[in-house]
Amino acid sequence: MRYFDEKTTIPLPGIICYNASSEEAGHPYIVTTKVKGIALIEIWDDLSDERRDVILRQVAEIVVEMYSQRFDKIGTLSARGEWVIKASPQQSKIGDHIRGSEVQRRLRLWWMRSLIPSFYDDSLDVDGFPLIFHSQNFFILWDDTRTLCTSSFAQPPFFMVDHPMDDLDNEKAQVKSRKKARDREVYTRLVGEEEVRRFPNRPPKLLKWEGVYLFEQCIDGGVFYSALWNTLVEHVVGDQKDAQMEYFFAMIESGILKSVSEELARREKFSNRDVDLQ
Repeated sequence: MRYFDEKTTIPLPGIICYNASSEEAGHPYIVTTKVKGIALIEIWDDLSDERRDVILRQVAEIVVEMYSQRFDKIGTLSARGEWVIKASPQQSKIGDHIRGSEVQRRLRLWWMRSLIPSFYDDSLDVDGFPLIFHSQNFFILWDDTRTLCTSSFAQPPFFMVDHPMDDLDNEKAQVKSRKKARDREVYTRLVGEEEVRRFPNRPPKLLKWEGVYLFEQCIDGGVFYSALWNTLVEHVVGDQKDAQMEYFFAMIESGILKSVSEELARREKFSNRDVDLQ
C-alpha cells in the first residue's frame, strides 16, 4: 500500500499499523483508517447500468494506473531503502487435482501445458512486468504485492465473472450472469480506452484475458477445475469437440502418448497377473 500511496494517485486508506509476520497475532495483519461509504458487494447487483458504468470506468482507471507501475522481473515488491523486486518465478503446479486413469490425467496435463504459448504472450512484457496487489481482488486485499506477466494481469476483478458453482438453471442466477457478461464487455472497452489515453503510441495490451482466466482457474483445481474444464475446452476448440476427442485418441493410439499408454497397459497387465496368481 505504501508504494501505491507514494507512486500513484489511487485512493487508499491510511495505514495505522501492520505486521507481516504471524508471531504477534497468529497471522499477518494490517489496520487501516475507515473508508467512508458502502461496500460495493452490498449494492452492486441492484445498481442501474448507468451507475455501474461509472464505477467500471473508475475500476478501469485504477487497473491501468496499476499497470503503469512495471519492473524488469517477476517477484515480490520490497522496500530496501528504495523499492525493488525480489525475484521469484510465477509458478503454478498442474495436475494434482486431475482425476481419471493415468492416461487420461497425462492427456489432460499434456493438453493444458500445450496451451501456455497461445495464452501467454511474452511480447506484452517488453516494457516490464506490472504490479498487482492480490489476484483480481484488489478492492479487498493489499498484501502480497508482486509483479506478474501482463497476460495474467489483464484478467478482470472477480466480481465481474460468474462463480463456477452458480446454478445457471436458476432464473435469478441467469439474470445476474447476463449483467456480469455486460459488465465485462463494458469494462474491457473502458480499459482499452484508458490504455489509449495513457499510452497513445501503442495498441492496448489488456484486452485479451478469457483464455488465461479459464486456464488459471483450472490449474487452481478443486471446484473450479471441475466446473470450468468443459468451458476451457469449448473456449479453445469451439464447436469442434468431436474433432478434439479424435485428436485426444490419436495422441494415445499413435502420437505423443502412445508409449505412455503402452507402458501403463503393460503395468496393469502384470498387476492383474499378480492378483490371479494370488
